[in-house]
Amino acid sequence: MDAIIDNRSTTADECVENFDGLRAVAALMVFALHLETVPRFALGPAGVFVFFALSGFLLYSGFLKIRDHPDTRTIVAYLVRRVFRVLPLFIVCVASIAYLFNGWKGDFALDWTQQHVLFVRGDAHLWTMKTEMVFYLFLPVLILVLDPVRSRRWRCVTLFVAGIGTWYLFEVRAVLQMSGGSPFFAPFLFGMAAVHLRHRVTPRVARGLVFFSLAAIVVFSSDFSWGQPMRQYFGLNHLSELWAFGFLLYLPCAALVLGVSRERSWLWGNRFLRLVGVCGFGFYLWHLPIILLVMKWGLPTPLYELTCFTLTLGLSILTYLIVERPGIVVGRLTAQWIKSDVTAFKVVRPAWVCLMLLVVFFAYRHAFVTSARIDFVVEMWSSQSTVAKFYVDNGDGFSEMLTGSAPVAEKTWLTLNLKTKDVPVHQLRFDPGETDGEYRIRKISVRYPFDDTRYELDLVNFRSLIGVRRLVNGKQFLTVIAETDHQDPVLMYDGETHQPSLHTHTFRILIAIFGTLVLLIMSKVLDAIMAARTGTERPPPKPHPSQA
Repeated sequence: MDAIIDNRSTTADECVENFDGLRAVAALMVFALHLETVPRFALGPAGVFVFFALSGFLLYSGFLKIRDHPDTRTIVAYLVRRVFRVLPLFIVCVASIAYLFNGWKGDFALDWTQQHVLFVRGDAHLWTMKTEMVFYLFLPVLILVLDPVRSRRWRCVTLFVAGIGTWYLFEVRAVLQMSGGSPFFAPFLFGMAAVHLRHRVTPRVARGLVFFSLAAIVVFSSDFSWGQPMRQYFGLNHLSELWAFGFLLYLPCAALVLGVSRERSWLWGNRFLRLVGVCGFGFYLWHLPIILLVMKWGLPTPLYELTCFTLTLGLSILTYLIVERPGIVVGRLTAQWIKSDVTAFKVVRPAWVCLMLLVVFFAYRHAFVTSARIDFVVEMWSSQSTVAKFYVDNGDGFSEMLTGSAPVAEKTWLTLNLKTKDVPVHQLRFDPGETDGEYRIRKISVRYPFDDTRYELDLVNFRSLIGVRRLVNGKQFLTVIAETDHQDPVLMYDGETHQPSLHTHTFRILIAIFGTLVLLIMSKVLDAIMAARTGTERPPPKPHPSQA
């Protein structure tokens, strides 16, 4: 405990002990929700929003400690530290989950892992990591936009209004929906706004903020009759709806962060909570897979809860020491080197770096999401239970990476939906099954991602390649009789594929061009704002000759 707490890597802050304790309490809130053995409480959403508000508070405070305007080296150093802080342990955790629960079999586990590591997918509790990383990318842009606003009061008002605006756009109007839900940016922005209120909060007021914030969180997150009138007043009838009513918790969570930041406290700063808080990132990542594993053991409730907590804390401490802390050290040293010795960033404007990162991120995210959308629909019958596959040759031959598959039941007409990545189609190959026997194909159609028309493939143009003893094109369906003991009957399609001119790789180019134009416009706007601010600043008065 002493080695972890006393040698932790952190920015200096007078209440860093409190932040460790608050991070631990937030992690335990989420842990208690996923245990499903704590009745009448649903503290998980509040725990997540406390995490988000605390991230906004701490990261924004780090930028405000820079005396001059944030330059490119500072922004790049910040991003490097975030990457080394998050990615090493996150990659280990995601790969472990894929191995334990997906068996690391086939392409699914690999694709699942890749999508999570690249933050375009977020299953179960991992959706919060994707939201955090998107906020990390947006934060430097917010810093540059807020740079001309020097007044603390107006910065606070701007961030508060922005928080309300993002809540309305992303959660009410459902703009920019992401896999795993809405991007909950409002708690981050309210946490940032709390930074500008910190100097106005006395220790006595801070204690009141902590008390009333915790009371509000308990009222909205617990199923007790005395809190029911308050919940129903806002339309919250059941705790399962709490994610949709998260706005009720945003301000209490931000106020809790503000109160905890103003006074040292034995409650928040005790060493046990700090141990959980310092290893809180690993505790959050590991708790759900461990709960799912221990749940299968059939332990009594108290022993089940104790076992889950002990294993989660032990694994989080272990991975903190061997994975997380070395990554933090490497990230800090690399960031120091960038800020002190890398002079190439001096000639690059920070607005270009920030906006280019956003352009690349959204271009890649949209391309990745739409990359597996060549959609084949097959109506077929099989004499055996098997798996049908459609292969696409993009010029480099057929491979499992460009394959869509679907299970086929025995002696039943089925409509199969097979999807594969969007690439230029040179050839199409259809494997109706993986066993010998008889297959009947009634209809095959294809739809491409940027074309709403579904094209029907002519069954006459299918020819046998290997493993087919007999191919009969009847009036009602195409009959395929596989060779005896052959495991892979294969058909090739020689007809028109009807593929459009716009594919995912072309779409990436268009997005990059459009993003570059947006980049140029935003850069000019930011330069104009900076020039206007510089022009309004009066130079210091010259001393009188007698005072020289």
